[in-house]
Parts: sequence; structure tokens; C-alpha cells
Amino acid sequence: MFNAPIAWSTSLPSAYPKPLRPVVLFTTVVSLIWSLVLGVKFFQDRAEDSETRRMKVFDAILSVFFFVVAGLEVFGILAVLSSKILLARLYFFVSGLAAFLIFSAELTRLIAHFVVKNDLIDDCRSALTGAKAETLNGAIASIDATEASRLCEGDWQRGIWWDLGWLVLTSCLALLFTGLVGAYYHQLLDPSSSRSTAVNNEEMVDQRNNGRAQDGVNAYPMQPYQNMAYQSTEHQDVPFVPPQYNMPPEYQPAPGYVNAQGKHDNKEGLARVSLSDPPAR
Repeated sequence: MFNAPIAWSTSLPSAYPKPLRPVVLFTTVVSLIWSLVLGVKFFQDRAEDSETRRMKVFDAILSVFFFVVAGLEVFGILAVLSSKILLARLYFFVSGLAAFLIFSAELTRLIAHFVVKNDLIDDCRSALTGAKAETLNGAIASIDATEASRLCEGDWQRGIWWDLGWLVLTSCLALLFTGLVGAYYHQLLDPSSSRSTAVNNEEMVDQRNNGRAQDGVNAYPMQPYQNMAYQSTEHQDVPFVPPQYNMPPEYQPAPGYVNAQGKHDNKEGLARVSLSDPPAR
């Protein structure tokens, strides 16, 4: 049951016929760096004085999520470098778990954005109230509490769309990376699949360069007029012998032939006259 990867992951080798090991290694390293950066960020946010108790709880949950994802990606790097089928199979399921954790972490961040709404706005208001800002006419003025509340409320509204868009983007990328891992595992199970696909592509390019279409149901014949009524002549190394010449049959007028004037031609033939004969007296 565990030997067969998901069907949609097996379609990737046909779209990418080359070995997927460097691609999977690159995506795994990117996922590791990204999860480590976010895990460290949320862990450091807990140490800030402006953080409320609820905000620190969500920061702790998010940091745990991303540190676990980083640990799974470390295992993925070892699995890809080893190129062993067993480790690749485990990493395929581990990558699915990592994708689920990433989706859960981003969903938790979106939920926290609503749960700690008042805490976020209060923290923003306290930071902006009394701060100096440049007005439209170029003057420097202090931000009062009302203006700070309006600015912080707008910033919180924009944060909703940011967290929602980030949730969709990271989930799609996580599924794509999981599909690449499944395709890589499929290539390890059947190494000839990538090679045969590459050979077929090379043959197709060679046939196009030679002006010949690929073999198939609707392909053109490989030779001129193949399997047609008129077959191509083959060269034979024999001397050329012209056909025997036969004289045409002698012309015989039809009996009772009448000339163009409608009269029978009964004239006697003209006598042969030579220029050397003396003139008649």
C-alpha cells in the first residue's frame, strides 16, 4: 500500500523528465530556511514588553509549529542526499505532514489576528500617540490619540488580507513541494521513466530536424508513397537496354479513296526531267 505514491504526484515526471533530486533538494532547503526564520521571529516576539499574555501564547504556538517544520525539512535533506527508496518514501509522507503543519500555522496566525485584535490596536495606538509625523503641507505635527486609533484600525484591516493571502500562497507552495517529493520518490522506484522520457524527447527533436514527423497513428509515412498504389522505384546496377524499334506499318489508302476535289486521281505520274537533257525541238 505504501509503495504507490499519490496519482497526481506521478504526473510530474512526464512534465519534468529530468532527475528531480536537485529540484527537491532546493525546495527542501528553502523550506528549512523559511521555517527557521519564522520560528526564531515568533520566539523573539515573546520577549518583547509590548506583548500581552494572549499574544505570547500565540507566538509560542507559532514558533513550535515552524520549528517542527524545520526539523522535518532537515530529515528531508538527509533523505534526498541519501537517495534511498525507504527514506524517500518516509520523506514523502513527512512532507505531507509538513504541508499540513504549515497550513495549520498560517490558519492559527489568521485566527490570532481576530482574537488579539484589541491587543494589537492598543499596542499600535500607544506606539503612535505623540509621535511626530509630517502633514500634507509639509509641517511636522504630533499624532493625537484619535488619529492614532484611526491609523491602527486601518493597519489591522489591511493585516487581514495580508494573513489570508499568505495562508493561500503558503498552502499552495506546500502542496507543490509535496508533489515534487512524490514525483522524486516515483523516479526512484522507476529510474527508467525519466530516461525513457528524455530519449523520446531527443528522438522527437531529431525527427523534426530531419523533416520527419514522429511515429504514431496520424504520422506521415517514413518513405515516399509507403503502402500506396504506386511504389517507389529502387535502384538496380544493370546496364540500360533500349527497347526494340519496330517500323510503323506501311500506309495503304482505303479502296475508292476520293481526293479533296471529289475526283479520282487518274493522272499519270510526271516523267523525271533532268537538267542535263537537251531541250525538246
